Amino acid sequence: LDAAYANGIGSARVFLAAARAGGVLPRHADVILGRADVDWRRRADYLIACGLARPLARLADDPELARWAPVFFRDALRAAATRAAMNDLVKREALRVLDGVLAGRGVRGVLLKGTALLATASPADQGLLRATGDVDVLVTGGAARDVRRLLLEAGCTGEPVAERSAEHHLAPVAFRGVAIELHERILPDAFGLPDASLLARARAVPGSEALQVLDDEGFVLHALLHCSAHAFAFGLKSGWDLAWTLDRRPDLDWGRVTAWAEATRLPRAFWTPLRALASGLELAVPKDVLARAPRDRRQRALETIAAARVLTALEGPYDLNPFSKTALFLLLADGWRARAGYVTALARGDAAEARRSARRNAPAQALREIPRQLREVAFQWKAFRRLSARRG
Repeated sequence: LDAAYANGIGSARVFLAAARAGGVLPRHADVILGRADVDWRRRADYLIACGLARPLARLADDPELARWAPVFFRDALRAAATRAAMNDLVKREALRVLDGVLAGRGVRGVLLKGTALLATASPADQGLLRATGDVDVLVTGGAARDVRRLLLEAGCTGEPVAERSAEHHLAPVAFRGVAIELHERILPDAFGLPDASLLARARAVPGSEALQVLDDEGFVLHALLHCSAHAFAFGLKSGWDLAWTLDRRPDLDWGRVTAWAEATRLPRAFWTPLRALASGLELAVPKDVLARAPRDRRQRALETIAAARVLTALEGPYDLNPFSKTALFLLLADGWRARAGYVTALARGDAAEARRSARRNAPAQALREIPRQLREVAFQWKAFRRLSARRG
């Protein structure tokens, strides 16, 4: 064991196990947490960013943890758990408003990511939920722009006319500080996700007129592809979503999940985080499922990158280096035609609009940052070569 392991896979396993147990440390946690080289500041930032403060809130008062963790770590968990609980109250009200607007317009809204868990978890599970960020909802029937306008008329705040903030969703509106992102597609077009097949199996949210969620298989597929969309950052959040689902659906239909994954344009965007998280977090993914993943040289390169980032990286979407992100997507794509199509798509339509918006609104994406970004690419390439040499 070394510092990198303790501050990556080792501590991620310990805290995920504790979160799944409602804030109780697993046996032998001291082997990791008792080390002098644990970066407690970084661990606090990462766990909170991945939404695990609430399921770990009880742990903050555990005398055993207090033997190793500094006060600021435990205080940060408590404060973040309180914020998450308060934010959820606002989000529930936002969902009621959203449901009314969608029903009035006569369209469905399919809740995505953590918001889907918030809307469907049993009362007994509510205190164990990870924190969620924005309210992400796919609006059916091509009505996303109409729904955005109606939300503004219903009291949400935001610019009436604004460029989309991502290729697959419009600029957000806010309900009492909670952002609502209206998706026109589940993921960017580059993924080639079979949206219609996933939406055909969506199920209703109890007590709602117009809100739905993806079924468990669709939820798992989206969680893993979304992890790749963010260049394997915040991977513990995806690991939590996978573990949460498997705890409640040990009979998950992996055949359907993998069939959907293989139907996308980027199957490796599913297999890479699945293998990295199943191995790193010791999740109960069947071995025969993992054995279906590609095993070629490109896949080994992708898994090297994923292993280095999936349980440690904290970059948000606008912090990511666009050159490095593009290189990753080219690595995920199979064949020159798919890669050429991806590069071409970046320069047109919704993707181009989102990139213009990012350059204006995110300092790290501005054109003046290109020299720094290129230096960063060179540094990352050298780091990748070192990691490959160690693994190979």
